[in-house]
Amino acid sequence: MSVSKKLTIAGTVVCLILGAALVYKLLPQTTKISTATAVLVYNRGETNIATVLTNEEALLVHHIFDGKRLTDGDGSGNFTSDVSIRFGNQIFCISLDSYPLIKIHNNNKTFTISDKDRETIEDLFERYGAPLPIS
Repeated sequence: MSVSKKLTIAGTVVCLILGAALVYKLLPQTTKISTATAVLVYNRGETNIATVLTNEEALLVHHIFDGKRLTDGDGSGNFTSDVSIRFGNQIFCISLDSYPLIKIHNNNKTFTISDKDRETIEDLFERYGAPLPIS
């Protein structure tokens, strides 16, 4: 095979790799939730809760969080891992105010949930004696 054909093939391969990387980078990133046990965590003042969610509750949260489009930054929410829902090593920090935002801990990525889903998350925390939003 001639040198020019080898260079053409090598150039084509490099272009394909760079093209695939560019497409991957431009595609929106979405949440992928682990199937690990779900744990609700709430550590505020005198209230310290870490409780395993029921299968039904875990599936509900999984449905709310999974497949959401991720964005960079904290948005306008106020977050801490002390108010979170965890699936294995995935920590989803719940906005302490009433914003329907969730932050992925140690990731600087957030995603939005609907107002109705935010109410569902607030109700879930309330069920375990953990009031949201926090003033």
